[in-house]
Amino acid sequence: MGLIHEILKAVLKQTATVDSPKSVSVEENTFGGVSLSKLNSLAANYGGRVRKSGDRLIFIFSSNRKGDGHRVEYRIKDGKLDQMSFVANYPGRSHFPEKDFMNAANKMFYFYER
Repeated sequence: MGLIHEILKAVLKQTATVDSPKSVSVEENTFGGVSLSKLNSLAANYGGRVRKSGDRLIFIFSSNRKGDGHRVEYRIKDGKLDQMSFVANYPGRSHFPEKDFMNAANKMFYFYER
């Protein structure tokens, strides 16, 4: 049993010294050249999150009115987000997170069209 133990010990020691890559490069998901993680961080400031759907950016948020869920689509136009779909305006609505998000994103980033 001593011989098997020594062989295993030697094999494990050799495999432990094999160089492995320090980091694996993973291409980050982007929209118009801007990382989705940065856009999601910004969207969180406005109570939402974003995802990419083809050549569209979708901002998903819920309103203060009965927790209704909303989705707003943006496209890139002249290096800026351009709102394509709109949330219904109801009486007394004073909170427009989809417009606030769009304006903040357009001030912070330049979006590249493909």
